[in-house]
Amino acid sequence: MGGDICHFAGDFRPAPAIPLPDPIPSGILDTFFPSPCPCSLFTDHHPLASGDTARTTPFYKVSTHRTSAYVDPATAQQSVDHLQTLDSHPSVLVCIAHDPTLLVHLPTLNTSPHLDLNPWKSSGWKDRCHWGWLNELPRAGQPGRQPIVEGFWRHGRRWDRAERDLREGGQKRQAEARARSRM
Repeated sequence: MGGDICHFAGDFRPAPAIPLPDPIPSGILDTFFPSPCPCSLFTDHHPLASGDTARTTPFYKVSTHRTSAYVDPATAQQSVDHLQTLDSHPSVLVCIAHDPTLLVHLPTLNTSPHLDLNPWKSSGWKDRCHWGWLNELPRAGQPGRQPIVEGFWRHGRRWDRAERDLREGGQKRQAEARARSRM
């Protein structure tokens, strides 16, 4: 389980070991996209790479914004980079928090509480889940799929002061880290 190592599979996919396929396998993308769908529909708009490297470079990196949830973005990025190695192994199914593709293809406690993930390999779930994040990307000048959750939530309620609280908490953690490094 990748847990909260990052919140978007485009942070570690595609990768050199598993490049974006051309065409994208059928049954992966929303009906908005043509089938078969050339990977150039995505690589031509890659935010971090172009040409041949767009098929092997993750679309995003860990946020370094001051209100980011990451206290140490450089170390967080290293962790995400290591996740690529696990993700490329044929005997590993990486599941990260907030990945809506998993809800589409994997049995869940809500829909199939009697099932588990043990037959993931023989069921082909890794292949079906691997490129589903492409559906989340913007398309035709519009945002991609609507978020599953709008805004910030905490303890089951909308957290309207989240940006301020996170910024202040991040500043406090950074100050504490600087103080520890001086010791």
